[in-house]
Amino acid sequence: MGHGRGAGRDVRPSQQPGRHWRRVRSDGDLLAAADGNGRAYLWDLVSGELARTFVPRRRGGLNDLAFGLGGDLLAAAGGSGQAYLWDVVSGKIAGTYIIPGDTTVYAVAFGRRPVPGTGRGGGR
Repeated sequence: MGHGRGAGRDVRPSQQPGRHWRRVRSDGDLLAAADGNGRAYLWDLVSGELARTFVPRRRGGLNDLAFGLGGDLLAAAGGSGQAYLWDVVSGKIAGTYIIPGDTTVYAVAFGRRPVPGTGRGGGR
């Protein structure tokens, strides 16, 4: 994944119907996208290539995405009562947060403090 800015590229993750969520990392190099199939995609905007596909551990759509303030973590709100945290560089899951009961996670965001259990994600 290079540095710089991509412009004018069509980087639609799929043709699946349903809601589409997109977030651009603060440096403008990466686009995270999710749609109704429950997967999140990471696009390199410099090359226009698909860099990673993130698959949640449980089925269900994704309702929101957010990059950590440092850009190295990607959070996703799941319709299955879980929130997911992925390491952008390795592609590995960095955390799964389960909400008790039959509920839906509608939004995710990062604050200034590090994400519990990772030591990362917070601002300065």
